[in-house]
Amino acid sequence: MAFVPQQLDFERSPFTGLTREHWIMSAEGLLKGVLAHVKCADDPIVFPKRSAVTYPQPGAAWQVLRAEELEGLARTLLVAAPLIEENPALTIHGIAVRDYYARQILAACDPASPRFMGKADAVERANGGRPAQQLVEVAALCIGLMSARCSIWERYSEDERALIATCVRDYAEGKTHPHNWRFFNVLAGAFLQVHGYAVDEALIDGHLHALMSFYAGDGWYRDGIEFDYYSAWAFQFYGPLWCEWIGYRTRPELARLIERRHGELMAGYPQFFGREGKSLLWGRSAAYRCAASAPLVTAFCLRETPMDPGWARRIASGNLLQFLGRDDLWVDGIPSLGFYGPHDAVIQGYSCAASPFWLAKIYQALSLPADSPFWTAVENEGVWSELGNDARTVSLAGPGLTATLHGATGAAECRPGKVVLGQSWYQRLVFNTAFPWEADDASGATAMSYALCRIGRGATGAGKFVAPATMRYAGMRDGVLYRQLVFRSESPMPDVVVDLADIIIPGGVVRVDRLRAEGAYALRLGHFGLPHASDVVLTVATWQEEERAFATARAGARVVLLGSYRGWDRLVAGEHTGKNVEAATSTVLHAVRDRERMAPEVDWLVTLMLHRTDGGEWSRAEVDPVARIESGGHAVLGVHFKNGDVRTVDFSEIEGRLGT
Repeated sequence: MAFVPQQLDFERSPFTGLTREHWIMSAEGLLKGVLAHVKCADDPIVFPKRSAVTYPQPGAAWQVLRAEELEGLARTLLVAAPLIEENPALTIHGIAVRDYYARQILAACDPASPRFMGKADAVERANGGRPAQQLVEVAALCIGLMSARCSIWERYSEDERALIATCVRDYAEGKTHPHNWRFFNVLAGAFLQVHGYAVDEALIDGHLHALMSFYAGDGWYRDGIEFDYYSAWAFQFYGPLWCEWIGYRTRPELARLIERRHGELMAGYPQFFGREGKSLLWGRSAAYRCAASAPLVTAFCLRETPMDPGWARRIASGNLLQFLGRDDLWVDGIPSLGFYGPHDAVIQGYSCAASPFWLAKIYQALSLPADSPFWTAVENEGVWSELGNDARTVSLAGPGLTATLHGATGAAECRPGKVVLGQSWYQRLVFNTAFPWEADDASGATAMSYALCRIGRGATGAGKFVAPATMRYAGMRDGVLYRQLVFRSESPMPDVVVDLADIIIPGGVVRVDRLRAEGAYALRLGHFGLPHASDVVLTVATWQEEERAFATARAGARVVLLGSYRGWDRLVAGEHTGKNVEAATSTVLHAVRDRERMAPEVDWLVTLMLHRTDGGEWSRAEVDPVARIESGGHAVLGVHFKNGDVRTVDFSEIEGRLGT
């Protein structure tokens, strides 16, 4: 079922070979999987439930079942709409696609239909006062109808359009969540305004101002609490659509503000994708997958953008292939609930089987005209072409995010810095495109994370390793990234703190961290997880050089190295089951430190962490790049590299620089 493009065009697209025609073919392939679940024109789009995590749960109420149907309709419409606008006669599995979606949209909006989504206030009451999932999908219907204005919207009768508009207004003016959801009200209101229908403009304006207040700088909005891809596939996707639909005409100052902030995002956002266009498994809603590259598409809905269209398409096409090009993505002919294959650990209860079709946001590219620069520019690799084997890092103080491109490995990394929730989708030292996230491991070695187990008198949760509760950002100074991890027991006060200092080097990092602990504990630091693919033999090697310990793990082309310079007792390779999104089992190299003395302590933890993606060997200089370490007391430590570089880590005033 994987998308395997044919007749590639390496003149227009020298890196992926994909053109607009290939994107159309991939979209049609998705629709074939969707419509295989539809037996007749009156059937809603409801896919088999394959996860116990997702809704609807057994015995679900009417409004939940209508939401499930509406997700199937609205999110797949984002794939179908640009196709039927270009080819209204499109037929798949004997179904006239335009007629099917036009009929289903009417049914969802008609109070007399068994498919009616429900009135907003009735759904809210049935939800116990919580906003309705239907609001999300109404906004998606509006995007789809804007993309298929000629083929669907304008072919409705005046009465049919009024019926839809009444339903849209009901939700546009309905209850919402105080974060990215406000954009659903805004887009529903904009849809009505574009077509001459009344809406509470003061209410919609209030939502717009509230959304703008989430701006953190560097192109990033905070989505209520955290920073992740929601800043991009929500704020920086819907904002340009609003500008294009109505903003430039009715609110030019606000539209220019959104445009300028989108341009600020484009200055750094491409560095959150690997050389091949791969996105990170980072944050919630990982099942939305290539929606991460959607703002690279909506850049070309704006009147001005600094984004290079050739690099934008290279990333977006590569991001599309990252997922649609994999056999394990597909279950029941549609994208599964997971990141690659099915994986409950990355799924949230607000999703259903149709939720992965939020990835269809990327297909807004097909609503761009064929002569848009996004389609006509020749693909290029942007800054990757300048890197060679070096690394390029940018630290964004606003959202507290640090992005690195590793020229030698083709991987992109994101180091979060402002993490309020102790959720594992956010709480990692680094996220890497070549080594996807793993779930927490309560027995100790969580991949790319510190994990702590309290032991001894009065310890809570004895025997169980926990991840940090909070991460704080303290900025980049003199080539060193400063952050802080906080562990808490039963009190809001921290009882164990790890001050973090990352010295990023090509293909990895030297960690110079300071541990501040109280009581007896066991501490672990995990490297990236290596999945045990069926056709790959995994090997592990360890060795000692004077007081320095090293370990490597190799699985095909992916190799990791862990080195202990200071503070660790030993290095261990642990095997995980059910944690990795690419395989049932995986191996994690980790450093171990156990202390039984019930006393406060401050100590340094100095660690080398390397990765590679070519299956090769490191040189001796790469395996051990540090010449010596000079202590300046409890707060200062100097790292002298064998190539002559010197980095000084200074934690003396870190508490005054922290931000979340």
